[in-house]
Amino acid sequence: MRLQAVLKKEVRVLHGLRQESIPEFYGYFEEPGRNYYVMSYHNGSNLEDYLRQQGSISERQVQKIALDLCRTLA
Repeated sequence: MRLQAVLKKEVRVLHGLRQESIPEFYGYFEEPGRNYYVMSYHNGSNLEDYLRQQGSISERQVQKIALDLCRTLA
């Protein structure tokens, strides 16, 4: 499948996503040789930053993170 077809399919999927933990998708545009997604900005840290700051985390916290991730991907 050509890249343009893949990107257009992704755009259709992104338009349908409405999930609090996923940035809102506003649109897509192309410039010669480049493709862009326009999405809302979510201020926060990633798991790597969190672990660096907190050190190890409890099994309970791992379960919560995993459950949140599963809800997001469902």
